[in-house]
Amino acid sequence: MRRVPFDPVTDLDDLQRKWWENWTKRAAIAQAAIITAYKLGEAISFNGAIWTELKEWLLENVFAEKCAYCEVKISPGFFGDGEHYRPKGNVTVVDGTGKRKVVSLQDGNRHPGYYWLAYDWRNLLPACSKCNNTKSDQFPVAAAHLDSPVDEPDALNDKEQPLLINPYFEDPGKYIVFGRFGIIAPLDGNARGRATIEVFGLNRRELVEERWGRQSEAVEGLAPLVTDIWRNVANPNHDALRDRWVGRGAPFSASVNAVVKEGLQVVDQLYKCGPFR
Repeated sequence: MRRVPFDPVTDLDDLQRKWWENWTKRAAIAQAAIITAYKLGEAISFNGAIWTELKEWLLENVFAEKCAYCEVKISPGFFGDGEHYRPKGNVTVVDGTGKRKVVSLQDGNRHPGYYWLAYDWRNLLPACSKCNNTKSDQFPVAAAHLDSPVDEPDALNDKEQPLLINPYFEDPGKYIVFGRFGIIAPLDGNARGRATIEVFGLNRRELVEERWGRQSEAVEGLAPLVTDIWRNVANPNHDALRDRWVGRGAPFSASVNAVVKEGLQVVDQLYKCGPFR
């Protein structure tokens, strides 16, 4: 998991902007219809095709074909979902006994879901099917869940204090430690890192094994780079080699980068010892 900053105001070329403006118009119409239906007490019907289209576009243009949470590769058109950071319908949390429960508001009614954010790009991220299904409709917060439309996510975040990390706007490295053998853990036991790991199942067995395997391959693959750095030798292939293992499009790049950085620090310490010079 790594931060993937995106701003449609500044980050789009002409072709991308044309697609974005078209999608945004359709999303705004659908969103307005949802809000109106809710106010009138009518049944809400979502158009999943709209966020599916955005998922495909985000995978290709922003997230380098990777799940926003576990960084496993997702090819556009194949498995994977448009994951709602804040659930569009049902909202649940895990209680102290480890059981899932539906969130209730102060008036005792069930939370209606963040229906007004169903088509808001800031609330939509591409996720693999496993991360999406594991999270489902969970959304833990440190304060209280709100049920009234708030246009700006920052204002909503300030009031609710969500425990899940949003890769669009936050650096997971402030909350999560990526260690050797594919394991990740909350930094200093903080609540946000712990909740994100648990809710998305980021330490599920197959994922840990894949991260560990990628780390092992990277150590071997980056050996020439480490050797050249140690010997202070310039090599035109350094950037390509680095991007292959820890670049934006590399699977599990955050986990691999942590191990590589640790290895380089060890090499640097050995180099400074004297006999290795």
